Amino acid sequence: TEMLTTPMDGKFFYPAASNSGDKVLLTSDNFTGLWLLDVNTKNIVQLNNYTGAGYNAKFTGSEEKVIFRKDDFSQQRKFSSLIVQNFGDLKENVIEPNTRNLSEASILKNGTIAYIKGNNLQADDLVSGKVSTSTINEAVVYIEDGAIALFNNGVKKILKPLGEGNYIWQSISPDGTKLLFTAAGKGTYVSDLNGNIIANLGYANAPQWSANGKYIVYMNDKDDGHKLLSSEIYVIGADGQNRTQLTSTDDVLEIYPAWLSSNKIIYGTQDGVIYSIQLMFE
Repeated sequence: TEMLTTPMDGKFFYPAASNSGDKVLLTSDNFTGLWLLDVNTKNIVQLNNYTGAGYNAKFTGSEEKVIFRKDDFSQQRKFSSLIVQNFGDLKENVIEPNTRNLSEASILKNGTIAYIKGNNLQADDLVSGKVSTSTINEAVVYIEDGAIALFNNGVKKILKPLGEGNYIWQSISPDGTKLLFTAAGKGTYVSDLNGNIIANLGYANAPQWSANGKYIVYMNDKDDGHKLLSSEIYVIGADGQNRTQLTSTDDVLEIYPAWLSSNKIIYGTQDGVIYSIQLMFE
């Protein structure tokens, strides 16, 4: 286990790594503000201090920019802007200004970003601006009214694989063929793109695919309705087999893991320190 940030650096949460594993986005416990951590030098730079910026912020394909939502509240209503920010000069480019019902962005393999505005799919190539959604040739998935909204080749499907309820932590597998999601109170599952269940992962919160799609990392956290009592990090095969506990500490509550590389996990703690842990795969 390696400590990537220290209490002296400040408190950071919800780490998200770049594909190369060289950079990590960090935020505060309430998603206000964004910071960029250089994994090799341990240098941390603040990018902005916007409300909501840390919620599902993502690296663009080049890893030179971040895309995030900025939330503003006016007359008790939330308006969000989708913003791309350079790491070099911190310049910002607003993709969608002050919009109701704006989703986080998905970064596609071709570098285009996809997002939902008012329940409709939008696309932007970050160069010429808005582009036709017909350029989106991979599945993207969002939550709409508690259900899973999956867009594939321009066709939208509303999926409720386990029936009515609240669905969260949805994501498409790296090869684009499977869906990972959590049904609140029912557990975490892998299904095909039609919602047919392939694997039941059990109680597995904040699940994240490995880059090769073979493994899923998650946290097993317990609370009393108010505060976190315990939390450990686990990894499991995407087929639901070979569950392995990665952390085992009573005094440290490990939360919100992510993949730093094919054999390294990054995670936060309730105290706001970011760690990485090396995996030993067969």
